[in-house]
Amino acid sequence: MKGKLQKRIFGSMLKVTGLVLAFILLLFGIIAYQSYTHRVQDDLYDQALYLSYTIDGSKTGGLDKLPPLKDRVTLLTKEGDVLYDSQVDSEKLKSHKDRPEFKEALKSGFGFEKRYSITLNEQTLNYALQLQDGRVLRLSKTVSTLINPLIQGLIPLLITIFFLVLFVSYAAKRISRQIVDPINHIDLDHPTDLALYEEIRPLVQRISMQNRALERTLKRERERQNEFQWMVNHMSEGLILVDNHERVMIFNNSALYLLAAHKIRRGEHYKNLRVNMSLEEDIKKGLKGQRIRRIFKRDKAAYEINIHPVEQKGQVKGVVLLVLDVTEREEMEQYRREFTANVSHELKTPLTSIMGFGELLSQGMIRCDDIKDVGSRVQSEAERLMALVQDLLKLAQLEEGGPSSKKGRFSPKAVIRRVLDDLGPIAKKKDIHLIYSGESGDLLGQEKLFYEIVYNLVDNAIKYTQKPGQVEILLEENINNILLSVRDEGPGIDDDDLPRVFERFYRADKSHSSQVQGTGLGLSIVKHAVKVFEGTIDVASSSKGTTFKMEFPKN
Repeated sequence: MKGKLQKRIFGSMLKVTGLVLAFILLLFGIIAYQSYTHRVQDDLYDQALYLSYTIDGSKTGGLDKLPPLKDRVTLLTKEGDVLYDSQVDSEKLKSHKDRPEFKEALKSGFGFEKRYSITLNEQTLNYALQLQDGRVLRLSKTVSTLINPLIQGLIPLLITIFFLVLFVSYAAKRISRQIVDPINHIDLDHPTDLALYEEIRPLVQRISMQNRALERTLKRERERQNEFQWMVNHMSEGLILVDNHERVMIFNNSALYLLAAHKIRRGEHYKNLRVNMSLEEDIKKGLKGQRIRRIFKRDKAAYEINIHPVEQKGQVKGVVLLVLDVTEREEMEQYRREFTANVSHELKTPLTSIMGFGELLSQGMIRCDDIKDVGSRVQSEAERLMALVQDLLKLAQLEEGGPSSKKGRFSPKAVIRRVLDDLGPIAKKKDIHLIYSGESGDLLGQEKLFYEIVYNLVDNAIKYTQKPGQVEILLEENINNILLSVRDEGPGIDDDDLPRVFERFYRADKSHSSQVQGTGLGLSIVKHAVKVFEGTIDVASSSKGTTFKMEFPKN
């Protein structure tokens, strides 16, 4: 546009200059022609007046005796007949009575006329003068004698015009450059800061308005981009975007952490991430349009990788990698499988016994003396099965937020005393002393649920404490919490087993667990019950015993 505008200004100035020069030349020609015509007319008048004094009364008036004249001289009678002509034989000429200059001379004494002469095949200027005797003297000057002076004056004029055109071209170039330069040097960021022509000020103001609108748009886009980048950077999921040129365009720190990838810069090849080869192959397949989902494990963690091609108008423009940490989900899936297997096992044992005894009874293979003992065994297994079902129902209830009974204030001490009364005979039978100490204020929550917590922990402690021994229950209170701890003198729990003691059906001491009756759900019920109270539970163990410590918020 810069070159075009300057050329258009330059061309326009040359056109205007050319038109002005052409007009001047035409005007000069007209003025010169009129001036020359007047001079010729005056010259013809002078010559005619001079010749009128020399003409005698003869037929030719003595004109034929004069030296040859440059202009044509014709002598006419009153009737218009030609008496003499300096260039053509008068006998061959027709009457000139109809010629305008002749008529005008007869009327006013002189006449002037420009005419194309058929005889001479030229344009002539004719001047007629009436003599005293009535005859008419006419002088004629041909156009050829008129154009020559014009040509002689035109050549210097054309030379002058040529140099004038050169000067005007140079001046037009300089002027057009001076006009365009301020426009070319407009600061597009601040166009109104420069003093410019009034004609382009609306354009400059429009540019300024567009700049402000563009700046607002860019600001919004930058804010959106920053928000998007902030969201991407703070995602717990890993995100990587690879374009169809295999360059990494977007990634976040979570992706680098989850994939254990190397830090790279945007625009680098995805292979610079230095992840495992199988993932690189998956990315390559994704760029070919395949959707891929797979799980890979590193250390004790599990990650799910989803690769989705990004298509536009039927062509793959890149792939999006979404990396999810599914460690907890995989662990829960493993726990579910283990739980299903354990429940199946725990249910199968008493059911097998009941079915076996039932088959013996149905076939009459049990003696009458043994029926009472078999019935007792069936009842025992049924009670065991019922206890397991009840514990599973309790656990399901707790996982859904606890029993639906209303909360209220109760005395933890009174609940502990009731548990000790209920479990006292069992402990006495095993020669185990139950020692309680401590005081506290009332606790807000479900009293029945607190009873379950204390009962399960004390019952567990009695089961695992070797006789003779003791189980200690300590109740304390601080500003915000009520503290409860239960300590036994059992064999203790290995450090590797401590994180799993609250899992369903998990037993730390496998050798001792076969001797200890129970559903294997007690500690899991305790953990979920404490969570309903919005409390915390901790376990510490050594070869001298295990201690469970709990904190319950007062309010």
